[in-house]
Amino acid sequence: MSYIHLICQFWAHRFPFWGICQLQFDPKQKTLYFYCQTPAKRTTISKDADAIANLDIGIEQFVVVQQGYPDIVIQKR
Repeated sequence: MSYIHLICQFWAHRFPFWGICQLQFDPKQKTLYFYCQTPAKRTTISKDADAIANLDIGIEQFVVVQQGYPDIVIQKR
């Protein structure tokens, strides 16, 4: 099982109401990218920014990407 597969399973369990997003992991920068399909998903994820920032799963930053909108960067605390 790959690391990205484990992360996908974790997100599906921890945040099931987010719906569908594509994920991309950059292991060199320890960054996880969420590519949202709709602005509503972007908003939903940003509401969980505090919970995401407090996760201790080996990822330093999370970037929420939605075409036509500025990226949301969530740094690990």
